[in-house]
Amino acid sequence: MENLLQPRHPLDKYHQAQLSALAALPEEQRAEHARLFRLGNASYRYQQQAVGEITEADYLDWLEGLPVNMRRVVEQEGF
Repeated sequence: MENLLQPRHPLDKYHQAQLSALAALPEEQRAEHARLFRLGNASYRYQQQAVGEITEADYLDWLEGLPVNMRRVVEQEGF
């Protein structure tokens, strides 16, 4: 499963949660969900490296692009 998540999430607890979520899926759904995780992981890493300050408006705009289930999880963490 590790090979499906490159780039991986830099925070281990989220990486492990992604691995668990993929393992729980039927084989035919894993590739699509892994792709969504990779996109999110790359976006997260990009934002962490961004020059300047991330605003709440940036965060809310980013949230809109996430799938509903992922958005709920991220919103729980807050800005």
